[in-house]
Amino acid sequence: MDPLLDEFRVDSNRLRRLLDLLETINVFSGEENKGIGIEDSSFVAQAERVLKNSKECHPDLVILTGTLVPYLSGRFEYFVRAEFEFLCERIAVRCGNYRNLPREMRDSIVTMTAKVIAEPRKYGHGDQGVKSFIANLASILNDSSKLQDVNSACLSVTDANMRADMLNDLFQRIGAKGIWDKIGQQAKVQVFFETAEGGEARNKAQSFLNTFMDIRNRIAHPSVGIDWPDSSQVKKYIEFFEILAQAISEIMNIYEIQLSKGAQQIAGGQGAPSTNPPMPSVQIERT
Repeated sequence: MDPLLDEFRVDSNRLRRLLDLLETINVFSGEENKGIGIEDSSFVAQAERVLKNSKECHPDLVILTGTLVPYLSGRFEYFVRAEFEFLCERIAVRCGNYRNLPREMRDSIVTMTAKVIAEPRKYGHGDQGVKSFIANLASILNDSSKLQDVNSACLSVTDANMRADMLNDLFQRIGAKGIWDKIGQQAKVQVFFETAEGGEARNKAQSFLNTFMDIRNRIAHPSVGIDWPDSSQVKKYIEFFEILAQAISEIMNIYEIQLSKGAQQIAGGQGAPSTNPPMPSVQIERT
């Protein structure tokens, strides 16, 4: 049970309902107003108004459909970062202290915290956030302290769209390598791309994601010759991201065990709990 994945699915289904509404309006705009003959009916008057406006806006409905793409992109990026942050916290709980963390994660905690502290507002943080990150970093580096928060909000910052390389680089910060190979091995990903080969599914998933981000950027920064995606294309994007999100969610459990066990073995198992900790509770903040 992954509440982050559940929240993502709630929002993706919301997009589907909006697309269904737009398709209904699009079909409705082709109807003729024959008149029902019911006088003084507010319902009929409103229906006639909707029909009139839908006819006037019929060529532009594709623009409204296309604007759902940047939202889907942002929602997916939020999901990935949230999953990544919870993974960092769960690894920290398992490892117990700083010296038991994966080497890449130890290095990234310092470098990424410094990066956010240097330009906090660029990454959506204020002065209080900076103070908290500094105080927490000092606590993290003290091996006698039990790990709690490992500045996961700093570890997850990105400067670009969540393209295939960005997704890979994000997880490599903590030593989680080969995420696209693991994604390509997921059955639903292979079925989506109609292949039984993990390598081919991996390559197609990466290409699909990068192409989507290109379309997202053209919509976010429109030009005269933009080719707007229709509702069927947007539904295909939603399906892809639901499958990709589920794959990532399932892979997180593998990384949690893999990275915690490897770090504990290197450290001789000192200071690391032997039982699986519960997943932290999830709070989704909407803006």
